[in-house]
Amino acid sequence: MMPNGSIRHLHDPAPCLRDEAGNQEVVGALMDITERSVTEEAIRRSEAYLAEAQRISHTGSFGCKATSGEMFWSEETFRIFGYDRGTKPAVEAMLKRVHPDDKAMVQGQIDSATSQGKDCNLEYRLLLPDDSVKHVHVVAHPAKDKAGNLEFIGAVTDITERKAAEERIRRQEAEFRQILDLAPQQVRVYGPGGERLYANRIALDYYGV
Repeated sequence: MMPNGSIRHLHDPAPCLRDEAGNQEVVGALMDITERSVTEEAIRRSEAYLAEAQRISHTGSFGCKATSGEMFWSEETFRIFGYDRGTKPAVEAMLKRVHPDDKAMVQGQIDSATSQGKDCNLEYRLLLPDDSVKHVHVVAHPAKDKAGNLEFIGAVTDITERKAAEERIRRQEAEFRQILDLAPQQVRVYGPGGERLYANRIALDYYGV
């Protein structure tokens, strides 16, 4: 803590040595590492913000080297696929969680993206060990590393809640349409240009169509 209230970070390596007579002495070097420490703290803070943003948005990130299959997963990616941090990130581990009915489609997309070096954009289901089902949206973009090798950088989003909401809407629309079809009155819906968007059974029978 300096007199003006500022803070400096210091590193003081001081190994214990022996002189020619065998006496111990300490020789040190005092280094000002304030800039490095501030940079490291900014990086840690940025990583913490990113991890929290991924947790809130249910979106994880990943990287994959096409030649070796080596992968990186963010914390949220581990959570989405239902793995603990001790699991080694790998394409096989991701495929293991894919719903059996979607596995062939996902494998085909991965093979196509890898062989052609193109973007990957797909939605599929996961079947977790507790038999729960998740819906995910995966996007991945190809890039080249410094050595010119193909790698993919991508994101996986848990869209289970969105899919459930869409299913509820479809079910409600079907129920509402059934109610209108069974109504004893004519029901017709027109668009802003006068085009007919909907007519129930009574209306269709009335016009003989």
